[in-house]
Amino acid sequence: MKDRKAETVMLAYPYGTIEPRFVKSLAFLLKHDHDHHDRIFGGGAFLQLGTTNVAHGRNQIVRMFLDECHADWLWFVDTDMEFGPDTLDRLIEAADPKERPIMGALCFALMKGDAQEVVPTMYGLSEDGDTVSPARYMNIPDTAGVHRVAATGTGCLLIHRTVLEAVEQFTPEGSDRPFGGTSWPWFRWSDWVNPDGDNDVMGEDITFCFRAAAAGFPTFVDTRIEVGHVKPIVVDVASFHAQFDRPTRVPNYAVIPVKSRLDLTSSIVNQLHDQGCDGIFVMDNGSNTKTRNWLDTQDMATVVDCDGWGIHKMWNEGVRLACLESPRCNVAILNNDLRIGAEFLPTLAAGLRSDDRLLAVCGNYDARECEHPVEPLNGISAGREDGTGGLAGFAFMVRGEMFAAGFPLFDESLGWYFGDNDLCATITKVGGWYGMAADATVEHIGGGSQTASEGTGKRLGSERLREHYEADEATFRAKWPELFADDWAAQLASVNG
Repeated sequence: MKDRKAETVMLAYPYGTIEPRFVKSLAFLLKHDHDHHDRIFGGGAFLQLGTTNVAHGRNQIVRMFLDECHADWLWFVDTDMEFGPDTLDRLIEAADPKERPIMGALCFALMKGDAQEVVPTMYGLSEDGDTVSPARYMNIPDTAGVHRVAATGTGCLLIHRTVLEAVEQFTPEGSDRPFGGTSWPWFRWSDWVNPDGDNDVMGEDITFCFRAAAAGFPTFVDTRIEVGHVKPIVVDVASFHAQFDRPTRVPNYAVIPVKSRLDLTSSIVNQLHDQGCDGIFVMDNGSNTKTRNWLDTQDMATVVDCDGWGIHKMWNEGVRLACLESPRCNVAILNNDLRIGAEFLPTLAAGLRSDDRLLAVCGNYDARECEHPVEPLNGISAGREDGTGGLAGFAFMVRGEMFAAGFPLFDESLGWYFGDNDLCATITKVGGWYGMAADATVEHIGGGSQTASEGTGKRLGSERLREHYEADEATFRAKWPELFADDWAAQLASVNG
């Protein structure tokens, strides 16, 4: 079976004008792709085509893709779109060469007329699902995920090579020649009668989806992959909900690195479930059979095999999985040796969203009296639970979308220590702040010593852990030499809890 991660992509766009937001998005995406799977320049291609006839331009792009490029997928991205660095990765993950060969992101448009309604670029299937009817969705499906549609736009559309080859060879009913024998093999504007009974013009993107459907290839949209459409405003999911005067709900996810200790692991999973956590990702670092057997029976949690991983790699993978579910989300990163307050998760989330510059919050782990609902902090807790400690690396929450937008991931060159220090330093460097949600109470059971013997704690009780600590300390000092010239640096360097 072919490794899906090795599939290659030609990124292409016809253009007349190019929006600055598109250029910024493209730069971050190309860097992300180069650093991870290298799908575009490592076997795929990058093509931009200036044109004043977008349908003709798209056909030219497809022709060059089939004749001159050997990539698996063609990815159309319009030059008035804004998207995250991992958008291509997420489209590839949602798509499938056979089952879901055409995959679009959740895009929005402004309807013409005085109302200027914000609507998704999704068009519905007929009731029997066999014939297509270009009826625009006026709402987003209630369930986030992959949805089959009759058609969608090409603003952010991934198409497998086999679809384009088949459409070119397909001869529609009543015709004596295939689409490839016409002047418009894949994309063309079409005449049609709209639902109001008026003569209208069907866009080239909708026509393509209908041709693909006739050739046996369905179209899908993953509503978890959100992109912006640059108009006088960025048209996105938030503006869609805003027109109904309703807030956009931000889901809460939890990431929990564990190794055995079923008593602690089962307790924190059940506590989070009781608080309505939208998704729990248990990062299993090689638990014993008893713990793993229990985890495998839990529908409320997704278990990820992380045997031999460092803790920051586990944090990164957990955040990535949460963002796949919903790019705009709150991600709580928690130890398993915690006893959380009754409203811990929603209180932590409310605190995190109280200020746009607030990028991380932790729970109130020492019952301190705070002057503000979210108390600003300096540095990390460093084992201090006397009212003087900083951010708790064992119970904190971050914004998922800040990682999707290019905020540095947790530094995996730091295997087990100083990841929370690094987060604090990075937040300060970019002009943000972090704090403690005063009413989000949490107890670090036994002061955090409960998991040390099982490999997910970070007490320096063994020579192996001491070696890990010293190596991570050297890496952290080399990365942030400016921090070791003041008092905060002394605190950062002294962490052993």
